[in-house]
Amino acid sequence: MTPANPSDLESALEATLLEIDRARSPIAEHDVASRLRGCRRTVGDEVALTNVATADLLAFDFMAHYPTGETSWGTYFGPVMVWPDGKGGVLESPGLKQVSIEAVDAWKRRAVQCAHPVLRARFSDLAWDLAPAATSTRGDVGMARLAATAYLDAAKQALYWAENAGVEYVKRALVLAKSVSDAPIETRAVDVMIALESRIAVDDQLGTWGFAFETLVLEQRRALRPEVEAALVAQLEDRLDRLSATAFAPVDLDPHAAERAAMLLVAYYHRRDSLDRARRALLRFGDAFARAATVAEPLVGAAWMQHVFEVYSSNGLIDEAAALSPVIDRLGRASRDSLKSISVTHEISKEKMDVYLATMTEGTPERVLTRMALHFVPRRDAIEQQLKELAESAPMSFMIPHAIVDDDGRTVARVGALKDDLDGNVVRLITQNMQIERIFLHLLRERLMESGVLSVSRVQAHLRGGLLFEDAHWPAISRGIDAYFAGDYMVTLHVWIPRIEGLLRVLARHLEAPLYRRPRRSGELTYRGIAELLRDERIEKALTPNVALFLRVLLTDPRGWNLRHAVCHALTPADAFGEVVATRVLQVLLLLGIIRRREDQPPIAT
Repeated sequence: MTPANPSDLESALEATLLEIDRARSPIAEHDVASRLRGCRRTVGDEVALTNVATADLLAFDFMAHYPTGETSWGTYFGPVMVWPDGKGGVLESPGLKQVSIEAVDAWKRRAVQCAHPVLRARFSDLAWDLAPAATSTRGDVGMARLAATAYLDAAKQALYWAENAGVEYVKRALVLAKSVSDAPIETRAVDVMIALESRIAVDDQLGTWGFAFETLVLEQRRALRPEVEAALVAQLEDRLDRLSATAFAPVDLDPHAAERAAMLLVAYYHRRDSLDRARRALLRFGDAFARAATVAEPLVGAAWMQHVFEVYSSNGLIDEAAALSPVIDRLGRASRDSLKSISVTHEISKEKMDVYLATMTEGTPERVLTRMALHFVPRRDAIEQQLKELAESAPMSFMIPHAIVDDDGRTVARVGALKDDLDGNVVRLITQNMQIERIFLHLLRERLMESGVLSVSRVQAHLRGGLLFEDAHWPAISRGIDAYFAGDYMVTLHVWIPRIEGLLRVLARHLEAPLYRRPRRSGELTYRGIAELLRDERIEKALTPNVALFLRVLLTDPRGWNLRHAVCHALTPADAFGEVVATRVLQVLLLLGIIRRREDQPPIAT
């Protein structure tokens, strides 16, 4: 068998492109890429690539409309895959370095040769877009015009593989026309965009409508004739009326589509100070969600109405937002019954637990209490490593955001995807780990109480030896200690948690950190709250970043336990004030009791 040579691959690629070109049927760029890669497999992967073959194979591998800021290219096209190289950098496929002057020239030739608008648009746009970044040469203005025209032809002739591809074609054509100041192509792009929306728009299919209004009116990419703008506004008003019509049964409503239409109109009317019309659009969208929520799952309905509350509030509809409170409260309470618990069993042998407890209880009482305080402080570096391992084993769960719901079904915080919200995921994982650690903390507490190490007198001695436990705070702290060992955890927590804020103010004084802030609405000084104190650089350094992070998760972060907020605002049911929660707060006091003044340092050093 005669080995294949590079010209065989060029011929196969040429034949495939010619077949697609002559068919003049709708085609997706990724399908073209797949067929071209199939040519290489057929001819043989070992065949050397010529410049022409390389250009053809690369052309349809690039991702169009690449997210801004994801690479340093600054281009419309970007790589399909990006992954770390293990050296602090990234690897990209396809990479910008693969684009040579010869490849750009080959794309220009293909752009002229091809008749199919999708092929012509891809080759000419690549030559225009990537040449400056990859080869440090100026883009060919003729290629930009050719690409814009081809995109509009593809949209007008419905040669796109999906409606959203057609929408992107006309948007890209308008951008290209403006970039080279080609008024005739701009005018045609406006007409094709409006015609495309009229052809593909379906009320309950988001993405098939609204793009002409958003691009041409809100983003003002092209000055419109007044009658054209008025027609687009009227179409959108009619669509909102249809989507929120009371004739719809609640189960048939699509409130998200109503919201899309409403928010486009709100943005338009706000620019023109037409506040009454903006208010009308907002109320139509809110009514659609309110009616849909009556037949939705309570948890979903509560989330919807919280969203409406936020939209109303941010748009100045304060009274209307307040009127939603009873609905949100009712749905939130109903949602508790729809939640299901998930449990996981993990067995630890008695021998391993005995070894663990023996290690934890070794040494003098003071050392044991100090070890108890420090052992259950999470280390951020270990948490980040754990996140990395979990994301590798279950990547999907770290690609989606999570809502944190309180006992009334109210969303109190959100944690984004791992790549967007590392801090939020750190707090969330610490919170989960604290739940798992409950059994270890409980058994250690029981062992220490049996041995007498954890007792009223021992805890008092540990705390009184600390720098922060001044006489002004001691009666309340002592009362909380008595309640803790009597099993009255509700009293313990209601006494200790406010006092922790006072102890942090004592620490702030010793560190000469700011104690006060000025409220926006008055000139009087007020104390900084515990959340502010725990983020103060000097306090964080004195506590250590890991301890400060732990205290925030436990006391002030809505993504964590947030005990200070829950206790001080009566948001926690009485049965939540248990031993584990109280022991965690005791751990905080033990941590603060470790702080001593250095004998060889000025009084403010700790």
